[in-house]
Amino acid sequence: MPNRNWTDMEVYDLLCRIDRGYVPSDDEREMLSTRQSLDLGGTRITALPESFGQLSGLQSLNLRGTKITALPESFGQLS
Repeated sequence: MPNRNWTDMEVYDLLCRIDRGYVPSDDEREMLSTRQSLDLGGTRITALPESFGQLSGLQSLNLRGTKITALPESFGQLS
């Protein structure tokens, strides 16, 4: 799906599927590695998936208003 505009929740859902064994396509991997921002603020999510570390280009993350109390270990891979 080249040049597809992914919503923030679609990105989150993809990461969750990866944690359950889904193998992303080349386009999906590229999107994850180049994604610069993710806004999950105000959602009902309670945890970030371990595959979160695949967002290597992430510069901005909004988790305000979520129930997240801990970050996955892979969070430490992000610069």
